[in-house]
Amino acid sequence: MQKIKFVFSSLVLFLLVACGGSRSNDPVVLSQDSLDVAVEEIVDTAIIPATNNFLQKSIELDNAIESFCTSQSIPALETAQLNWKALADAWYRLQPYNFGPLNDDIVFPSYIYIDSLRLRGTDYTETVRQEIQRDILSEQALNYEYFKNKNFKFVGLLALEISLFDLTAADDQFTNIRLLQEYTSQPRKCDVLRGLSAAMLTRAEYINNGWTVSFKGEAASYRSLFLSGNIEDGSAPVNKIITSVQEYLDYLKNRGVVSISDKLSAHSWSMMGASLSEVKNMLAGRTQTKFNILDIMSAGGHGQSVETVKENIALAQSAIGNNDSVLFESAVAQLDGNFKREIPNGLEVELGITFTDGD
Repeated sequence: MQKIKFVFSSLVLFLLVACGGSRSNDPVVLSQDSLDVAVEEIVDTAIIPATNNFLQKSIELDNAIESFCTSQSIPALETAQLNWKALADAWYRLQPYNFGPLNDDIVFPSYIYIDSLRLRGTDYTETVRQEIQRDILSEQALNYEYFKNKNFKFVGLLALEISLFDLTAADDQFTNIRLLQEYTSQPRKCDVLRGLSAAMLTRAEYINNGWTVSFKGEAASYRSLFLSGNIEDGSAPVNKIITSVQEYLDYLKNRGVVSISDKLSAHSWSMMGASLSEVKNMLAGRTQTKFNILDIMSAGGHGQSVETVKENIALAQSAIGNNDSVLFESAVAQLDGNFKREIPNGLEVELGITFTDGD
């Protein structure tokens, strides 16, 4: 299996300065200047760290898979499984920001190669299981190029999850001992696992480089283009963020993500917790400055809307803590509505789009 070595791009967080001084010393008011600073904070303390983390977790999973395929041991398998869960959590922190490098192709955007469920809400579990079995039994060279060019539904988090938490014979009772026996008796299964991991790593590198180094071969990073307002569809940066998070919440609400994602690894509640924590921190900010969405809304006299948003986030987090899917979907629906109404109204921005019930 061809191995691809990646080099982390370093990220230098930019000081938030305004004319004559630091924005952090300015009063918080509802203004375009305040929104510009808040957006820059979101990019530098939320989105780019999320892309860095997703890449790091992809690297760690790839290393763990190599260790498992070399040692063929239960401890190494368990380590790889834990690394898959960490990668899934990292993805659920990143995917609310489904624009830029994540979604830069009208036909084959990167996100569908990471999470096939997001496209139409289709559960491809059985289809992927059958594809893995075909690859094991075939004479196809299971190299990097083969997995890089696979259809989106055959790669990504789901394919890696099936490989690490399921048996090829789906009617058998799963245990890690049985799974290890499959790997030791079918060496090509590790070739599949390595190939899926390498393909994931390629996507993670592409997304991170797009945000921090070069977007679609341009000299500028997407960070630079985004903060300067040079977005392909002409959206204002704050509008793009609000719309993207709203679409993600709409997806969680309508696609039954919790139940579909909990079949094999039983990890979906952790993934939901990661997402809601990300949304909460994105709104409230991660630094000591007051230039965040909720504080700007309050400064503009929309304190009641802020309280409504906070209450719905708390309700969703309570549902996650209690593994209550009915309450979770209800709370997410209310928060989805906040991103359609209270938040844009509280920031006095016109989104200029028609929201729909589908993703």
